[in-house]
This record gives sequence, structure tokens and C-alpha cells, in this order.
Amino acid sequence: MFEELLPPQTDEEPIPYDLLVDRTEGYSGSDLRLLCKETAMQPLRRLMLQLEQEQDVVPEEELPKVGPVRPEDVETALRN
Repeated sequence: MFEELLPPQTDEEPIPYDLLVDRTEGYSGSDLRLLCKETAMQPLRRLMLQLEQEQDVVPEEELPKVGPVRPEDVETALRN
């Protein structure tokens, strides 16, 4: 279910699915969907923070790309 709900992973920082399964025991399907949504939003939040700090007007074609989901994004979502 996690592989279906989370964005595709990179080989650099794979998501520890076994740990995720252990930490979400007893979660409903809705809980898991919300957790995955929150996890997937973390890279976008990092990008928005970066853009807000720069406060420069950047042409659309020069905007940085949203990064991949990292293991710490899962931890952040689990805490919230």
C-alpha cells in the first residue's frame, strides 16, 4: 500500500518500508492515506521555504524541482 501511495523512490535514500509497516500497526486505510499525503508534501514544503527565504522573482523555467521524499519526511509525518 505504501509503494502505491507514496511517490516513486530514489536509490539514494530509500524509504524503510519495513519500519513504516511496524510504526503504523493498527492504522486504518484512511490513516495510512493521510500519512502518505503528509509524507509526500514534505519536499514541497522544503521547496516553498527555500523560495520564501530567497524572495527573488524567479522565472518559471528556472524554478528548482521538488525533491524526492526522504526517510526523515516519513518521520516528520509520523510525528504530526
